Amino acid sequence: MPTISPVDFARLILRYTIVNTDDYYKYIQRVQERSRSDEKGVSLEQWAKFSIFLNNLEEFTTAVRLYTNADIPVSPEEFTRAVESTIGQRLDPVIVNLIFRIFDANNDGTLSYSEFLAVMNDRLHRGLRGRLEKQYTWKAFKSCVVNEITRF
Repeated sequence: MPTISPVDFARLILRYTIVNTDDYYKYIQRVQERSRSDEKGVSLEQWAKFSIFLNNLEEFTTAVRLYTNADIPVSPEEFTRAVESTIGQRLDPVIVNLIFRIFDANNDGTLSYSEFLAVMNDRLHRGLRGRLEKQYTWKAFKSCVVNEITRF
């Protein structure tokens, strides 16, 4: 298949985070409930661009610091603008939509620091940066997805 499902995307994102099992399943369930069966999924190219964003998460945090300091949630438009200012590229709207499906716990259409950045910052501190800097191939991508699926 040329894409992975929204649930598999969520599993890949959450793979290196420090969330307890109950919270992990809440994230996955949220994506399942908010996804349509006819969605086309996430391509390798979309995942690669998102990985660039993850490698620059510290800069993104700086870009949205005013929002987080004021405890003001971030809308999809503000999120997209902050990512673009961080990496110089726009994330695909499909990816932005999926991020909000995964992390918008109260389904208000915004992300707070605790809903997104706190979880994603855990990834960086658990060694993801080295993994994302490797050259990705389609074979490695498929292997990773298969490993995640069979793990559960």
